[in-house]
Amino acid sequence: MPYTYQTKNKTTGKVHPRWRFQYRDYLGRKRTKAGTTSRRETETIAQAVQAQQLMIRNRILAPPKASDEIRNIDDLIADYLAWGNTQGGRRGHPWAPEHARKKVQGLKFWKAELKLRTQVDLIDCQPRVERVIHRLCNVDRRSGKATWNKVETLAAFGRWCLDRGYLDEDPLRRLKKINTDPVRRRRALTADEITKLLGACLPERTLLYETALCTGLRANELRHITPAHLDDKRCGIRLEAAWTKNRMDGFQPIPRWLMNKLLAEAQAMDHSAGFFMVQKTHPARMIQDDLKRAGIPLEIPTEGKVDFHSLRVTFCTLLDDRGASAKENQELARHSTPALTMNIYVRTRVDSVRSVVDAVGAIVNPETAPYPRLTGETPHLTLLRNTA
Repeated sequence: MPYTYQTKNKTTGKVHPRWRFQYRDYLGRKRTKAGTTSRRETETIAQAVQAQQLMIRNRILAPPKASDEIRNIDDLIADYLAWGNTQGGRRGHPWAPEHARKKVQGLKFWKAELKLRTQVDLIDCQPRVERVIHRLCNVDRRSGKATWNKVETLAAFGRWCLDRGYLDEDPLRRLKKINTDPVRRRRALTADEITKLLGACLPERTLLYETALCTGLRANELRHITPAHLDDKRCGIRLEAAWTKNRMDGFQPIPRWLMNKLLAEAQAMDHSAGFFMVQKTHPARMIQDDLKRAGIPLEIPTEGKVDFHSLRVTFCTLLDDRGASAKENQELARHSTPALTMNIYVRTRVDSVRSVVDAVGAIVNPETAPYPRLTGETPHLTLLRNTA
């Protein structure tokens, strides 16, 4: 039989007006719940709860699920963020600081938009989420990528709740992905623009740009490079899983001249300190300043914009221009698939496309070829050699 009682304040000795009761659940564990201010009502509630637990124990009723318990959304969000900052990233690593910051902002946004109080409010929330998506895209004029990033924050939180039994099903399982093609593409710098940038930038940034252009390392990865990461024997930079985007250790080969410059720079600094100013300066503002100083347009409508990440695009494009295979380009860019490298990061040069088209035209009509045809060699190979 359940036991009803009242509690007292240890300091004042005042009796709490609400009655409480103890009972044993279907697993035989002692449980305590609060009743009402009426002892009789509390005893009635206690007997009903105890009877339900006995029916579950005797397999007359199904045992309760984790999703049956109402949980405060703030507590769930706190647990989710704690999990992410411990092991929520790729391969069990913590989230990167910037990723964690966006998670906090995104969940705060959805809590306000959907008026979330408990996890029950996530059930059947897809129509409300779709209305928010419509407003962001068509009223607020947010890009598809920015909008979908917000949706992914809520979707990931919903999947986490599902994995832990707080929900019975994924609330956004039927949501279709929206178009996330970039509104503004990044373009690759030409050889002349690279020369101008390196010649016009502040002297302390030259080594940073040279390293970014020769390795394709991201801004956050460049922040962590110290003299201890240089491998003179293999002529490259060792990468650590703690700060690479794919959360894997790696090795990035670099030209010998760049290795010599980095080693010379390392002699005058603490081996635990980072090499580059990107640690202290916002990379986007930094490169905009240097691009203006060099007279390089920040954006060309037909080709795209230039920002710090465009240096990675330039690296992949230069690899392709110099004959690297798709697999080699993928390995050096440390992408999961060659398609990601070739479709997103490699840019086609207008002059190279013109050369190939002229070569095809020379095969169709050899008399228009702007070069003497050699015996035993196809016209397009000669044209491509002459224009290389």
